[in-house]
Amino acid sequence: MTTTYQEYVVYLNNYSGAANHLGIRRVEGSTWSYMYVDDVIWEAAPSCTELASVTLNEETYNGATISWTNVNNQEPGSGYEYFVSAVNTPPANTNSFVTLASGTHSVNLSGLSNGSYNFWIRRACSPGEKSPWKTIAFSTVPTTPAPWKEDFSTSAFPQGWTNGTSPQSFISGTDRGATGHGTTTTNLYKNLFGSTASGTFSTVNVGPLNTSNYELSFYYKQSSYNSPFAPLAAWGNFDVQISSDFGATWTTIGTVNNEPGTGNYIKKTYSLAAYQNQFVKVRINANRTAGDFDLSFDNFEIKAGNLSTLETVKDKIRIYPNPAVSFVRIDSKEKVKSFELYTISGQIVKTGGQVQEVSLENLVSGLYILRVALDNGQTVIHKIIKQ
Repeated sequence: MTTTYQEYVVYLNNYSGAANHLGIRRVEGSTWSYMYVDDVIWEAAPSCTELASVTLNEETYNGATISWTNVNNQEPGSGYEYFVSAVNTPPANTNSFVTLASGTHSVNLSGLSNGSYNFWIRRACSPGEKSPWKTIAFSTVPTTPAPWKEDFSTSAFPQGWTNGTSPQSFISGTDRGATGHGTTTTNLYKNLFGSTASGTFSTVNVGPLNTSNYELSFYYKQSSYNSPFAPLAAWGNFDVQISSDFGATWTTIGTVNNEPGTGNYIKKTYSLAAYQNQFVKVRINANRTAGDFDLSFDNFEIKAGNLSTLETVKDKIRIYPNPAVSFVRIDSKEKVKSFELYTISGQIVKTGGQVQEVSLENLVSGLYILRVALDNGQTVIHKIIKQ
Protein backbone atom coordinates (compact mmCIF):
# COMPACT_ATOMS: atom_id res chain seq x y z
CA MET A 1 0.00 0.00 0.00
CA THR A 2 1.15 3.55 -0.68
CA THR A 3 0.15 7.05 0.42
CA THR A 4 -0.17 8.31 -3.18
CA TYR A 5 -2.28 7.10 -6.07
CA GLN A 6 -0.69 4.34 -8.15
CA GLU A 7 -1.93 3.12 -11.51
CA TYR A 8 -2.65 -0.59 -11.96
CA VAL A 9 -3.43 -2.21 -15.30
CA VAL A 10 -4.99 -5.68 -15.49
CA TYR A 11 -5.33 -7.45 -18.83
CA LEU A 12 -8.41 -9.67 -19.09
CA ASN A 13 -7.31 -11.66 -22.11
CA ASN A 14 -8.37 -14.96 -20.55
CA TYR A 15 -11.93 -13.85 -19.82
CA SER A 16 -14.86 -13.76 -22.24
CA GLY A 17 -18.61 -13.39 -22.17
CA ALA A 18 -21.00 -10.55 -21.42
CA ALA A 19 -21.30 -10.85 -17.62
CA ASN A 20 -17.84 -10.09 -16.21
CA HIS A 21 -17.50 -8.22 -12.92
CA LEU A 22 -14.52 -6.50 -11.30
CA GLY A 23 -13.99 -6.83 -7.55
CA ILE A 24 -11.40 -5.08 -5.33
CA ARG A 25 -10.73 -6.26 -1.78
CA ARG A 26 -8.21 -4.97 0.76
CA VAL A 27 -6.51 -7.91 2.50
CA GLU A 28 -3.32 -6.42 3.95
CA GLY A 29 -2.77 -5.37 7.57
CA SER A 30 -4.76 -5.53 10.79
CA THR A 31 -4.92 -1.83 11.74
CA TRP A 32 -7.61 0.62 10.68
CA SER A 33 -6.85 2.49 7.47
CA TYR A 34 -8.59 3.54 4.28
CA MET A 35 -8.04 2.40 0.71
CA TYR A 36 -9.08 4.80 -2.04
CA VAL A 37 -9.95 3.75 -5.59
CA ASP A 38 -10.56 6.22 -8.40
CA ASP A 39 -10.81 6.40 -12.19
CA VAL A 40 -11.71 2.76 -12.83
CA ILE A 41 -11.73 2.26 -16.61
CA TRP A 42 -12.80 -0.91 -18.40
CA GLU A 43 -11.91 -0.73 -22.06
CA ALA A 44 -10.62 -2.77 -24.93
CA ALA A 45 -6.92 -3.47 -24.55
CA PRO A 46 -4.73 -1.75 -27.14
CA SER A 47 -3.29 -4.05 -29.75
CA CYS A 48 0.17 -2.89 -28.64
CA THR A 49 0.03 -3.12 -24.86
CA GLU A 50 2.12 -0.92 -22.58
CA LEU A 51 4.96 -2.26 -20.46
CA ALA A 52 4.08 -4.20 -17.34
CA SER A 53 6.50 -2.25 -15.12
CA VAL A 54 9.37 0.24 -15.12
CA THR A 55 11.91 0.16 -12.25
CA LEU A 56 14.51 2.67 -11.08
CA ASN A 57 17.56 0.56 -10.17
CA GLU A 58 20.19 3.21 -9.41
CA GLU A 59 20.67 6.97 -9.46
CA THR A 60 24.14 8.36 -10.28
CA TYR A 61 25.66 11.83 -10.31
CA ASN A 62 24.87 12.25 -14.02
CA GLY A 63 22.13 9.75 -14.77
CA ALA A 64 20.38 6.57 -13.69
CA THR A 65 19.93 2.87 -14.46
CA ILE A 66 16.35 1.90 -15.36
CA SER A 67 14.86 -1.47 -16.26
CA TRP A 68 11.44 -2.71 -17.45
CA THR A 69 9.35 -5.81 -18.05
CA ASN A 70 6.75 -6.79 -20.64
CA VAL A 71 3.30 -8.23 -20.08
CA ASN A 72 3.64 -12.03 -20.23
CA ASN A 73 7.28 -11.47 -21.32
CA GLN A 74 6.12 -10.71 -24.87
CA GLU A 75 8.81 -8.79 -26.76
CA PRO A 76 7.71 -6.03 -29.17
CA GLY A 77 8.48 -6.64 -32.81
CA SER A 78 10.25 -3.31 -33.39
CA GLY A 79 11.91 -2.71 -30.01
CA TYR A 80 11.45 0.26 -27.68
CA GLU A 81 11.54 4.06 -27.75
CA TYR A 82 12.48 6.21 -24.77
CA PHE A 83 12.71 9.89 -23.93
CA VAL A 84 14.19 11.80 -20.96
CA SER A 85 12.62 15.08 -19.93
CA ALA A 86 12.85 17.58 -17.07
CA VAL A 87 9.04 18.01 -17.14
CA ASN A 88 6.33 15.50 -16.30
CA THR A 89 4.58 15.75 -19.66
CA PRO A 90 4.27 12.84 -22.11
CA PRO A 91 6.47 13.46 -25.15
CA ALA A 92 4.84 14.46 -28.42
CA ASN A 93 5.37 12.39 -31.53
CA THR A 94 7.42 15.27 -32.93
CA ASN A 95 10.12 14.63 -30.31
CA SER A 96 13.25 12.66 -31.13
CA PHE A 97 13.33 9.32 -29.32
CA VAL A 98 16.14 6.89 -28.56
CA THR A 99 15.42 3.43 -29.96
CA LEU A 100 16.43 0.12 -28.40
CA ALA A 101 16.29 -3.36 -29.87
CA SER A 102 13.83 -6.03 -28.73
CA GLY A 103 15.35 -8.10 -25.95
CA THR A 104 16.75 -5.00 -24.23
CA HIS A 105 15.39 -4.65 -20.69
CA SER A 106 17.50 -1.87 -19.14
CA VAL A 107 19.36 1.32 -20.00
CA ASN A 108 22.16 3.29 -18.34
CA LEU A 109 21.49 7.01 -18.65
CA SER A 110 24.44 9.42 -18.36
CA GLY A 111 25.56 12.92 -19.29
CA LEU A 112 22.77 14.68 -17.36
CA SER A 113 23.19 17.75 -15.17
CA ASN A 114 22.22 17.69 -11.49
CA GLY A 115 18.43 17.76 -11.28
CA SER A 116 15.15 15.83 -11.46
CA TYR A 117 13.95 14.03 -14.58
CA ASN A 118 11.21 11.85 -16.03
CA PHE A 119 12.00 8.76 -18.09
CA TRP A 120 9.36 7.83 -20.68
CA ILE A 121 9.39 4.51 -22.54
CA ARG A 122 7.03 2.67 -24.88
CA ARG A 123 6.93 -0.52 -26.91
CA ALA A 124 7.13 -0.43 -30.71
CA CYS A 125 5.14 -3.47 -31.80
CA SER A 126 5.70 -2.46 -35.43
CA PRO A 127 7.01 0.70 -37.14
CA GLY A 128 3.53 2.22 -37.11
CA GLU A 129 2.10 0.67 -33.94
CA LYS A 130 3.27 2.00 -30.55
CA SER A 131 2.07 1.31 -27.02
CA PRO A 132 1.03 3.97 -24.48
CA TRP A 133 3.94 5.62 -22.64
CA LYS A 134 5.13 4.33 -19.27
CA THR A 135 7.09 6.72 -17.04
CA ILE A 136 9.20 6.88 -13.89
CA ALA A 137 10.82 9.86 -12.14
CA PHE A 138 14.40 10.05 -10.86
CA SER A 139 16.92 12.59 -9.57
CA THR A 140 20.67 12.61 -10.08
CA VAL A 141 22.90 12.27 -7.01
CA PRO A 142 23.81 15.81 -5.82
CA THR A 143 27.42 16.82 -6.51
CA THR A 144 29.48 19.97 -6.30
CA PRO A 145 32.82 20.72 -8.00
CA ALA A 146 36.18 20.90 -6.24
CA PRO A 147 37.55 23.05 -4.69
CA TRP A 148 34.68 23.29 -2.21
CA LYS A 149 33.94 24.83 1.18
CA GLU A 150 31.01 24.77 3.60
CA ASP A 151 31.07 27.27 6.46
CA PHE A 152 27.40 26.98 7.55
CA SER A 153 26.61 30.61 6.83
CA THR A 154 22.91 30.00 7.56
CA SER A 155 20.99 27.74 9.93
CA ALA A 156 19.65 25.66 7.02
CA PHE A 157 21.07 22.16 6.75
CA PRO A 158 23.38 22.23 3.68
CA GLN A 159 21.91 21.14 0.37
CA GLY A 160 23.06 17.71 -0.75
CA TRP A 161 24.18 16.68 2.75
CA THR A 162 22.66 13.70 4.58
CA ASN A 163 21.73 14.03 8.24
CA GLY A 164 21.40 11.16 10.67
CA THR A 165 17.94 9.94 11.59
CA SER A 166 16.73 11.34 14.93
CA PRO A 167 18.08 11.01 17.58
CA GLN A 168 21.40 10.78 15.68
CA SER A 169 20.89 13.99 13.70
CA PHE A 170 23.04 17.12 13.94
CA ILE A 171 21.72 20.70 14.07
CA SER A 172 22.87 23.62 11.93
CA GLY A 173 22.82 26.72 14.12
CA THR A 174 24.28 27.92 17.42
CA ASP A 175 23.52 27.16 21.06
CA ARG A 176 25.37 27.23 24.40
CA GLY A 177 29.07 26.68 23.68
CA ALA A 178 28.34 25.33 20.19
CA THR A 179 29.27 28.49 18.32
CA GLY A 180 30.83 28.84 14.89
CA HIS A 181 34.46 29.15 13.90
CA GLY A 182 35.31 32.10 11.69
CA THR A 183 32.97 34.68 10.22
CA THR A 184 29.61 33.21 11.30
CA THR A 185 28.20 32.00 14.61
CA THR A 186 26.50 28.99 13.06
CA ASN A 187 28.03 25.53 13.01
CA LEU A 188 26.94 21.91 12.80
CA TYR A 189 26.58 20.51 16.30
CA LYS A 190 25.03 17.77 18.39
CA ASN A 191 24.44 17.41 22.11
CA LEU A 192 25.78 14.02 23.23
CA PHE A 193 24.72 12.70 26.64
CA GLY A 194 23.55 9.55 28.38
CA SER A 195 20.51 8.64 26.28
CA THR A 196 21.83 10.11 23.02
CA ALA A 197 25.36 8.77 22.72
CA SER A 198 25.99 8.91 18.96
CA GLY A 199 25.38 11.03 15.90
CA THR A 200 26.20 11.07 12.20
CA PHE A 201 26.09 13.20 9.06
CA SER A 202 27.66 13.16 5.60
CA THR A 203 28.55 15.85 3.08
CA VAL A 204 27.58 16.38 -0.51
CA ASN A 205 29.64 14.49 -3.12
CA VAL A 206 32.61 16.65 -4.16
CA GLY A 207 34.65 16.24 -7.32
CA PRO A 208 36.06 14.99 -9.44
CA LEU A 209 39.43 15.59 -7.73
CA ASN A 210 41.53 16.11 -10.85
CA THR A 211 44.95 16.15 -9.15
CA SER A 212 46.64 14.16 -6.38
CA ASN A 213 47.19 17.11 -4.05
CA TYR A 214 43.66 17.61 -2.74
CA GLU A 215 43.16 17.73 1.01
CA LEU A 216 40.15 17.54 3.32
CA SER A 217 40.17 19.88 6.29
CA PHE A 218 37.64 20.89 8.93
CA TYR A 219 37.47 22.33 12.44
CA TYR A 220 35.88 20.65 15.44
CA LYS A 221 35.50 21.26 19.17
CA GLN A 222 33.74 19.79 22.16
CA SER A 223 32.14 22.08 24.71
CA SER A 224 30.49 21.22 28.00
CA TYR A 225 26.70 21.51 28.06
CA ASN A 226 26.98 23.75 31.12
CA SER A 227 28.64 27.17 31.39
CA PRO A 228 31.52 28.03 31.06
CA PHE A 229 31.32 25.27 28.39
CA ALA A 230 34.99 24.22 28.53
CA PRO A 231 35.29 20.40 28.79
CA LEU A 232 37.54 19.00 31.47
CA ALA A 233 38.04 15.55 29.96
CA ALA A 234 38.14 13.67 26.67
CA TRP A 235 34.52 12.61 26.49
CA GLY A 236 34.24 10.85 23.16
CA ASN A 237 35.56 10.27 19.66
CA PHE A 238 34.49 10.37 16.04
CA ASP A 239 35.38 8.52 12.85
CA VAL A 240 36.20 10.36 9.63
CA GLN A 241 35.08 8.29 6.66
CA ILE A 242 35.34 8.66 2.88
CA SER A 243 33.13 7.19 0.16
CA SER A 244 34.15 7.26 -3.49
CA ASP A 245 31.01 5.48 -4.72
CA PHE A 246 28.38 8.05 -3.67
CA GLY A 247 27.80 6.58 -0.22
CA ALA A 248 27.49 2.90 -1.13
CA THR A 249 30.62 1.92 0.85
CA TRP A 250 32.81 3.78 3.35
CA THR A 251 36.49 3.75 4.38
CA THR A 252 37.57 5.09 7.78
CA ILE A 253 40.57 7.37 7.20
CA GLY A 254 40.94 8.47 10.80
CA THR A 255 39.52 8.24 14.32
CA VAL A 256 39.75 11.39 16.44
CA ASN A 257 39.62 11.25 20.22
CA ASN A 258 37.97 14.43 21.46
CA GLU A 259 40.65 16.53 23.10
CA PRO A 260 40.13 18.09 26.55
CA GLY A 261 40.96 21.73 27.10
CA THR A 262 39.46 25.17 26.60
CA GLY A 263 36.70 24.32 24.17
CA ASN A 264 38.48 26.03 21.25
CA TYR A 265 38.28 24.72 17.70
CA ILE A 266 40.92 22.24 16.51
CA LYS A 267 41.77 21.80 12.82
CA LYS A 268 42.06 18.38 11.19
CA THR A 269 43.57 17.77 7.74
CA TYR A 270 43.62 14.59 5.64
CA SER A 271 45.23 13.86 2.29
CA LEU A 272 42.89 12.80 -0.52
CA ALA A 273 45.73 11.72 -2.82
CA ALA A 274 44.22 8.23 -3.02
CA TYR A 275 41.05 9.63 -4.62
CA GLN A 276 42.43 11.39 -7.69
CA ASN A 277 39.86 11.69 -10.53
CA GLN A 278 37.07 10.52 -8.22
CA PHE A 279 34.14 12.04 -6.35
CA VAL A 280 34.37 11.89 -2.56
CA LYS A 281 31.74 12.10 0.15
CA VAL A 282 32.75 12.65 3.79
CA ARG A 283 30.94 11.11 6.76
CA ILE A 284 31.37 11.78 10.48
CA ASN A 285 30.28 9.15 13.02
CA ALA A 286 30.41 10.59 16.54
CA ASN A 287 30.39 8.60 19.79
CA ARG A 288 30.05 9.63 23.44
CA THR A 289 32.03 7.81 26.12
CA ALA A 290 31.20 10.06 29.10
CA GLY A 291 29.84 13.46 30.07
CA ASP A 292 27.23 15.80 28.63
CA PHE A 293 28.69 17.92 25.82
CA ASP A 294 28.15 19.54 22.44
CA LEU A 295 30.30 18.34 19.53
CA SER A 296 30.68 21.06 16.89
CA PHE A 297 32.01 21.08 13.31
CA ASP A 298 32.70 24.01 11.00
CA ASN A 299 34.56 25.08 7.85
CA PHE A 300 34.66 21.84 5.88
CA GLU A 301 36.93 22.32 2.88
CA ILE A 302 38.36 20.26 0.04
CA LYS A 303 41.06 22.06 -1.90
CA ALA A 304 44.44 21.53 -3.53
CA GLY A 305 47.19 21.71 -0.93
CA ASN A 306 50.72 23.02 -1.29
CA LEU A 307 52.05 19.67 -2.47
CA SER A 308 55.01 18.75 -4.62
CA THR A 309 55.69 15.44 -6.32
CA LEU A 310 58.99 13.76 -5.63
CA GLU A 311 59.98 14.43 -9.24
CA THR A 312 59.74 18.22 -8.84
CA VAL A 313 61.94 18.28 -5.71
CA LYS A 314 64.22 15.32 -6.43
CA ASP A 315 67.28 17.53 -5.93
CA LYS A 316 66.14 18.27 -2.35
CA ILE A 317 64.67 14.99 -1.09
CA ARG A 318 65.19 11.29 -1.70
CA ILE A 319 62.85 8.50 -0.54
CA TYR A 320 64.22 4.95 -0.85
CA PRO A 321 64.24 1.97 -1.25
CA ASN A 322 61.16 1.57 -3.40
CA PRO A 323 59.90 -1.16 -3.56
CA ALA A 324 60.67 -1.70 0.14
CA VAL A 325 60.38 -4.59 2.57
CA SER A 326 60.62 -3.26 6.13
CA PHE A 327 61.31 0.51 5.92
CA VAL A 328 61.89 3.54 3.70
CA ARG A 329 64.42 6.29 4.37
CA ILE A 330 63.83 10.01 3.89
CA ASP A 331 66.97 11.97 2.98
CA SER A 332 66.09 15.65 2.72
CA LYS A 333 68.04 18.90 2.49
CA GLU A 334 65.04 20.53 4.17
CA LYS A 335 64.14 19.47 7.69
CA VAL A 336 61.28 16.95 7.87
CA LYS A 337 58.43 18.30 9.99
CA SER A 338 56.07 15.28 9.92
CA PHE A 339 54.87 12.38 7.79
CA GLU A 340 51.67 10.43 7.15
CA LEU A 341 51.41 7.01 5.49
CA TYR A 342 48.11 6.11 3.81
CA THR A 343 46.68 3.00 2.23
CA ILE A 344 45.63 3.38 -1.38
CA SER A 345 42.02 3.73 -0.12
CA GLY A 346 43.01 6.76 1.98
CA GLN A 347 43.22 5.26 5.48
CA ILE A 348 46.04 6.58 7.69
CA VAL A 349 48.20 3.70 8.97
CA LYS A 350 51.22 5.60 10.34
CA THR A 351 52.05 9.14 11.42
CA GLY A 352 55.15 10.70 12.91
CA GLY A 353 57.27 13.77 13.43
CA GLN A 354 60.88 14.54 12.57
CA VAL A 355 62.12 11.19 11.29
CA GLN A 356 64.56 9.89 8.72
CA GLU A 357 63.09 6.41 8.50
CA VAL A 358 59.52 5.11 8.24
CA SER A 359 58.91 1.54 9.36
CA LEU A 360 56.76 -0.69 7.16
CA GLU A 361 56.75 -3.57 9.63
CA ASN A 362 53.38 -5.27 10.22
CA LEU A 363 51.90 -3.73 7.06
CA VAL A 364 50.45 -5.96 4.37
CA SER A 365 52.07 -5.92 0.95
CA GLY A 366 50.69 -3.41 -1.51
CA LEU A 367 50.69 0.21 -2.60
CA TYR A 368 50.89 3.05 -0.03
CA ILE A 369 51.04 6.84 -0.22
CA LEU A 370 53.67 8.68 1.84
CA ARG A 371 53.01 12.34 2.60
CA VAL A 372 56.02 14.25 3.96
CA ALA A 373 55.69 17.80 5.33
CA LEU A 374 58.87 19.91 5.28
CA ASP A 375 59.77 22.86 7.49
CA ASN A 376 59.83 25.20 4.49
CA GLY A 377 56.09 24.67 3.95
CA GLN A 378 56.36 22.19 1.08
CA THR A 379 54.64 18.84 1.28
CA VAL A 380 55.90 15.93 -0.81
CA ILE A 381 53.65 13.05 -1.80
CA HIS A 382 55.11 9.76 -3.04
CA LYS A 383 53.80 6.27 -3.78
CA ILE A 384 55.52 3.41 -1.94
CA ILE A 385 55.35 -0.29 -2.83
CA LYS A 386 55.55 -2.57 0.23
CA GLN A 387 56.76 -6.06 -0.71
